[in-house]
Amino acid sequence: MYSSSKSLQSLSKDELIAIIQLSAEKTKSFKEHEFLQTIIDSIPYPMMIINSDYSVSLMNKARRESIKCRIFLDNNSPKCYEISHYRNSPCTGDEHTCPLYKTLETKQPTKVIHNHKDMDGSDHFFELSATPIFDDVYNCIGIIESSVDITEHIKLRNALQQSNKDLTHLAHHDYLTGLPNRVLFMDRLEQTIKDSKREHIKSALFFMDLDHFKEINDNFGHDTGDAVLKEVCKRFLECIRENDTLSRLAGDEFTLIMKDVKNKNDIKKIASKVVTSINKPMNIDDQAIHISVSIGISIFPNDANNAEDILLLSDDAMYQAKAKGKNNFHFYN
Repeated sequence: MYSSSKSLQSLSKDELIAIIQLSAEKTKSFKEHEFLQTIIDSIPYPMMIINSDYSVSLMNKARRESIKCRIFLDNNSPKCYEISHYRNSPCTGDEHTCPLYKTLETKQPTKVIHNHKDMDGSDHFFELSATPIFDDVYNCIGIIESSVDITEHIKLRNALQQSNKDLTHLAHHDYLTGLPNRVLFMDRLEQTIKDSKREHIKSALFFMDLDHFKEINDNFGHDTGDAVLKEVCKRFLECIRENDTLSRLAGDEFTLIMKDVKNKNDIKKIASKVVTSINKPMNIDDQAIHISVSIGISIFPNDANNAEDILLLSDDAMYQAKAKGKNNFHFYN
């Protein structure tokens, strides 16, 4: 069956798989079976020959080493899912696509990734390569399954994805409060205006500035100032609707996007609620801190029809609120 002068160790993976495939299809005698066992034992990564009924007729030394001291329903013919997944039924679903089932169905080589959890539940990822085995009339009767441990690769990939996710979040959110920053706020505002134009609805923008916040930093220190900003953020969020967008632009400046407002009274209710909430004393490090907020409000499309103008008009209305004595809200006029 194998007459080449090349040693088994010098063959490539594809060459070995081709020999194993041919041998598995032609093996009839005990001597041929021994020869096939010799071939697969020379392969360093786990390998099994799996029949169409999920039983494993042959496995190499690397696979046998991994299941030492394991007991199966039939130790002479264990099932592949018993060996790999400690389960008593075949793999199903997208998470663990069965390579045997897929190969029997397509008669084509298949590659899938499985998580072969250890007995303690820890993850162990493998790339499974399934090569079909045919009988004399081209019926697929099983597969040669080889597995390569890619756990470290998966962990590294997941770590990189999480790192990219964290960097993206940092680029679009305020480090102190976790709220959207100016970059994400402008994107949300522009999207809200687009949606409002398309759906023919009104939207409101609050520009909110804390009154006398600099005095808190000067008198109590920046740590206390940061604690006040966090508490203010918490109170803002308790006042607004679920689909509203609260952002921190910089320092003690915040914005609130209210999409789909029916009338001015709805806006006034939210604004009054925010002013009242922020005006309540804050207990920061056993110190009673008093602060208030001035709010400027503009409405799309009544006041302007683009993001830049709406923001400028809300800012202007906020200064009008300051001029009226602070601790209140003012609509752009």
